[in-house]
Amino acid sequence: MQVKRYEVANMEEAFRSIRKDLGPDAVILSSKRLPGGKKTLYEVVAARDDGRREPEPAPAASAGASRDGADDGTQPAGGVSMDHLWREMRELKHLVRGWGGRDSFREELRTLGETCNRFMDLLTDEGKNGNTPVRVYRRLTGNGVSRPRALALLESELAGLPDGEREDFTVLMNRMKRRLENVFAGPERPLPARRVRALVGPSGSGKTTTVAKLAARLVCEGKQKVAFVTADTYRLAAAEQLRIYGKILGAPVEVAATPEEMKGALRKLSSFDVVFVDTPGKSFTDRQAMGDMRELLQVSGEVERNLVLSLTSHRDHFEDAARTYGEFGLVDKVILTKLDECRRPGIIYDIAEETGRPISHIACGQNVPRDIQETSCAFLSDLVLHDRPRHSAAG
Repeated sequence: MQVKRYEVANMEEAFRSIRKDLGPDAVILSSKRLPGGKKTLYEVVAARDDGRREPEPAPAASAGASRDGADDGTQPAGGVSMDHLWREMRELKHLVRGWGGRDSFREELRTLGETCNRFMDLLTDEGKNGNTPVRVYRRLTGNGVSRPRALALLESELAGLPDGEREDFTVLMNRMKRRLENVFAGPERPLPARRVRALVGPSGSGKTTTVAKLAARLVCEGKQKVAFVTADTYRLAAAEQLRIYGKILGAPVEVAATPEEMKGALRKLSSFDVVFVDTPGKSFTDRQAMGDMRELLQVSGEVERNLVLSLTSHRDHFEDAARTYGEFGLVDKVILTKLDECRRPGIIYDIAEETGRPISHIACGQNVPRDIQETSCAFLSDLVLHDRPRHSAAG
């Protein structure tokens, strides 16, 4: 087995050197940041199995050299032999090869590598002062914030923070809360509510029930006249459910499956204070359906597009949905549902970052109209940092 040690400025440089020296079958055994120096350097140790048994490599003699041998930091702990380590590496390499052609897997590996490097840097920098930053990082990730975004948040708060305050958990958490509130506030002033409010989103996100909740609150609390338009002609149950809600609230229900029918329905309902449009749940991978929905909702300049996402969805699902609906201009605001079924509500921060749009409401049950509430920046940040909010969403 051939083992080489490199000192490089970044991992791309390491990959190029390893591929050139050891070939595409080489495996990285370890990587770490080197302390001191004006420039940031990383030590990378790589190996290739050439079918020969070699003696244990000696430590490198000088910095900056690329030569056979591994330093003391690469030896397996606990008396595990290099042969045993290499067998595990070969098994891992075999698994990786099976996934190597998938772009999503390569992206996950790249993100994981970057996160590990940044986390190790954080541990190195903070190790001499204690572990409060690590506690905050664990709070964020344990509550559902993705690792890269949790690290980015932590790094931004630690930058410029006096050494004496880095180990004060309360101080760091308060700073984190203010940072999150600024993120949820967004760079723009709150968008004004429009008269026609369409709800779009993947199947199963809870659009029809959310439409009923929003309408019922306006009728019961705001004393406003509301009406419904359903564009969901694919599920008979959805249209029938909306008609039942309409009968209870005294709100008419129109059906519009085409842009022409939508124009006619909105003209017919022009005397109502607010018109809610319920759209069919379509897969965001169906770009034709996304284009058709955009045309359907472009018939009026006063349509507000609300993307409805379920907090029980997988992270990849809502990220892809947010990206695709945003690409087709179908996201003005975001409404989140099923908070009562979500065990890690910190994922709300990832949704806000991914969409870049304000989160206007959160639904937390099936009761109409009680189980939905407007959000505030403080309420959302509290959800991210704690298991459940400690105060009302209002404000």
